[in-house]
Amino acid sequence: MSNTTLHNENVSVTLKSLGAELTSIKDASGTEYLWQGNPEFWSGQAPVLFPIVGCLRNGTATIGDNKTCSFGRHGLARRLEFDLVSSSDTSVTYSLKANDKTKEQYPYDFELQMTYELTEHGVKVSHTVINHDSVVMPYCVGGHPAFNCPVFENESFEDYIVEFEQNGEDRAAYGEQLLKKLEQQLKTKGLNERRFREFRRLYLVYPQLKGPVTQYIASQIQIRQSLTAEFTEPIRRLVTAESENGVWKLSTEYPQTETWMIPADRLFNRLSSTHLNTISGIENPVKRAFYEMETIRGCWSVKELERQIASLYYERSGLSKNKEALSALVQQQATLLQPKDVINTPVTLEFLGLNERALVTENDLEQSILDNLQRFLLEMGHGFCFEARQKRILIDEDYFFADLVFYHRILKCHVIVELKIDKFHHEYASQLNMYLNYFKAEVMQPDDNPPIGILLCTEKGDTLVKYATAGLDPNIFVQKYRIELPTEEEIKEFISSSNY
Repeated sequence: MSNTTLHNENVSVTLKSLGAELTSIKDASGTEYLWQGNPEFWSGQAPVLFPIVGCLRNGTATIGDNKTCSFGRHGLARRLEFDLVSSSDTSVTYSLKANDKTKEQYPYDFELQMTYELTEHGVKVSHTVINHDSVVMPYCVGGHPAFNCPVFENESFEDYIVEFEQNGEDRAAYGEQLLKKLEQQLKTKGLNERRFREFRRLYLVYPQLKGPVTQYIASQIQIRQSLTAEFTEPIRRLVTAESENGVWKLSTEYPQTETWMIPADRLFNRLSSTHLNTISGIENPVKRAFYEMETIRGCWSVKELERQIASLYYERSGLSKNKEALSALVQQQATLLQPKDVINTPVTLEFLGLNERALVTENDLEQSILDNLQRFLLEMGHGFCFEARQKRILIDEDYFFADLVFYHRILKCHVIVELKIDKFHHEYASQLNMYLNYFKAEVMQPDDNPPIGILLCTEKGDTLVKYATAGLDPNIFVQKYRIELPTEEEIKEFISSSNY
C-alpha cells in the first residue's frame, strides 16, 4: 500500500492505494475535514463502493446466466489494492482490474478507475466503470465519505445542515416531494410547504439567531414549569452577549460579509419574524443589512418595509454608494454623514394618490405632501423633521417663499425643498442657491451645519444640472421624483445602469 498527496495553495488531500480511498482533506490552515476518529467505531475515511452499494441478501445473488455474486457490504473494491495509473501535484488516477480472484466473487471482466482532481477549494472525484466483455454487467458505484462534525472548536453538531446540490431532475423532484410529504405527515395548521421553505431560508440567512432563539425557548419552558398561581417575577426575553466588536462573523460568497451582520440580540428583540422573513429574501448581505438597520431605526411596519423594498429605497439611497458609512451605521459606530448620504435618488411619491394629469400646480403637489407628511418624511429618509411650509423670506423689499423647510437632526442643518411640476430649468438652481445663502446669513445658528437644498423635478438632464449648479453651493441637490412605483422593466433598467 502506498500513499499519494495532492496539494494547491488552498487545499491538500491524501489518498492510499488500498481501495483508492481518500484519507485526508485539509485546508490551507491545516484544518482536517475527514473523519480521523477511533477505528474501533469505524476504520474508514471515504471508501469506494463497488460493485454494490449496500449489501446482498444472505451475502449472495444469482444474476443472468446463473452467474453468482458473493461479497460483503458495499462490495469488494474498498478492500483491494489499486494500481497507480498517473499522478501530478493536483490529480491522480487509480485503476482496479478484474482478475481470477475478483471473478470468484464478481464474475465480470470489469475495470474501475478512480480519478481525484483538486479544484480551487476542494476535490472532484470521478468514477469510471469499464466493461471489457460483451456480457451485460450489472453494478452500482458510490462513495462513503465521513466528515468531521463539528469542524472547529466552540461548535456543536446542531450548527450544521447538510445540503445536496443536484442539477438533475431526479434529485430536484425528490427535494420538492420531501417538503410536501413533511406537510402531509405533520397535518398541522400553519405548517405547510411554503412555511418550511421560509423556515429553511431564515435558518440559512440568520444563523446567528440560533443562540437567542434557543435561550428564549428554554426560558419559556422553565417559566411554564415553575408557574404558580401568581407571577412573582416579570417575564423577560433572554438575549445572548454580543460577539466581539458587536458583529457576528460568517463566511459566505460575499467578501467581508461579517461587516454587515447586525448583532443577533438586536435583530431578535427589535424585528418580528415577519420582518425577518421579508428581509431574508434579499440575497445581497449589504442590502439586507441596510433594510434591517432602517427598519429598526424607523420602526417600520411590515407594510412600510415592503413598500420601501418595492420602491428601491436601498438603490436610491446615498448610503448604497457609501458603504463605509453604511457599515459604520450598522455597527453603531460614530460616523460623519455627508448630505449626499441621506438623499434618495429618485424620490418616489406614489402614496400621494396622484397621477400625471393631477399635477396642475405646485400648490397641489405641496398640499398632497402635507396631507401625507408622515409618509413623505419616511420617503425622504431618516432624520427629517418638518419645520415650515411656504417659509417667507424678505430680501430688500421683495418677499420670496421656500416651499418646504425641514431640519435634519443627524446632519444638524436645515433642508430646503423646492417643488416643481415640470422638468429642471437652470433658473431653479439659482433660486434655491439664493435661499441657501439667506439661511446661512439669517437663520443658521452657530452650532448648525450649512443648509442643504433639494430641488424636486419631474425630469432632469444631468448635463444641464451640471452646468447650472457649477460654482453654486455644493449642498444643492437636483432630484427627480415619480408619483408611481416603477414597473418591473424600469427596475431592471435602473439596477443594470447603476454602479454600486
